[in-house]
Amino acid sequence: MAQANTDAAFNFAREVAEAKAPSDLVQAWTTHATKQFDMLTKQASELTTLGQQFANTSSEAVTRRGSKRQ
Repeated sequence: MAQANTDAAFNFAREVAEAKAPSDLVQAWTTHATKQFDMLTKQASELTTLGQQFANTSSEAVTRRGSKRQ
């Protein structure tokens, strides 16, 4: 995720640096904002999935420990 975010930031900086007219800046900004929103949505979903997997794994370990003590 960090690599994807870094790449997007550098791509945006390159597009801004290469802009020849104000309309190029607006286009670069609009494109970047759209890509970032899509990436954020995808990354939030991935983090949610990872969090759920972690919670399930942790609760299974606690359940196993609790059943061994009884």
